[in-house]
Parts: sequence; structure tokens; C-alpha cells
Amino acid sequence: GTGGFSSKALSVGAYQNPYFEVVIAVFMLLFGVNFNLYYFLLLRHYRDAFRSEELRVYLGIVAFATLTITVNIASLYGSIGTALRTVVVLVLAWVIVFARGQQKDIPSIDGKSWLFLILSGFTTGASWLCYYGALHDEASRASVVVPIDKLSILVTILFSRVFLKERLSKKAFAGLVLLVGGTLLLLV
Repeated sequence: GTGGFSSKALSVGAYQNPYFEVVIAVFMLLFGVNFNLYYFLLLRHYRDAFRSEELRVYLGIVAFATLTITVNIASLYGSIGTALRTVVVLVLAWVIVFARGQQKDIPSIDGKSWLFLILSGFTTGASWLCYYGALHDEASRASVVVPIDKLSILVTILFSRVFLKERLSKKAFAGLVLLVGGTLLLLV
């Protein structure tokens, strides 16, 4: 997803407008750049900003990764455009991790966390494939597919209880009931 850039259940995808996705990707690209380079631009040191080795490496990594991944996954999607948009988001997420210097924290992730991260990746990938497959099925309607997808919060709450021994407060439980109730109302 796009982290809530929309009030729609499908987020930005509800608009079925690649323009929105491109604008978001462009801003992800722009804000992955070191902000010192923007400062150079404000000072009108254009040459220093655009000659930055960091900027060239950043843009090179984004371009190379986007093209490489797009070629490798294009057959999984209905169009190369969808594959390209997906790859851009993925690549930019990793670029942001490296731009913030957080890649150094990767070795400190313990085995249990790795297991859950990998399982989360598998389930997210499978969820995306099922979700987009259902949305592209002519017999399916987004108004039915999306609420069913949103009910995945129940699985999250169940897993947090079983594996992490977390308990819902009364307020959180009331919110969950309202959320599930509202989602079920969308299905009727």
C-alpha cells in the first residue's frame, strides 16, 4: 500500500489512475534524496548539487533496480505498467532504508524476527496476488473484494494474541468490533 494516501478502502488504487501512483512515486524519489542537496539548490549551488556522487549513485541504483526487477516480474502482472509501479515503490522503500543508514541495523535482527519478517513477506506477496487477481476477475467487484481484504485485521489480532501474548484493551476491542461491523456492512 501507500500508507494511507487516500480515504478510500483501496487507497490510491481506488482511483484507478496511474497518474496518482506516478506522482506518489516521484515524491518518494525526491524525498529519498539527501536534503543537503536541496540546501545546495536553495543556495544556488546547482553544480555542486547535480555533481553529487551520492545523487548519481542513488539515481543509478533506483534506475537499475527498477528496470531489473520490472523485467523479472513483468510476466506476473497484467501489464508492464503495473509491474513497473510496484517495483518503483519497492526500490524506493529500500533506497530510503539505505539513505537513512538503517541498513547497518539489519545484522541485529534476531532469528525469530527474521522468521516473522519472512513469513510476513510471503503472506503479503500472496495477499497482493490474490487481491489483484480478484480485482481483475470480471465476476468480482471491488466493493466486495476490498472489505474482505480489510478483515485481515482479525488475523493480525489473533496472531498478536497467540504469538505475542498481547491483550486488547476494552477501548481497542470496541474499536475492533466497530471496524469489523462496518466492514461487514459494506458487504451487504
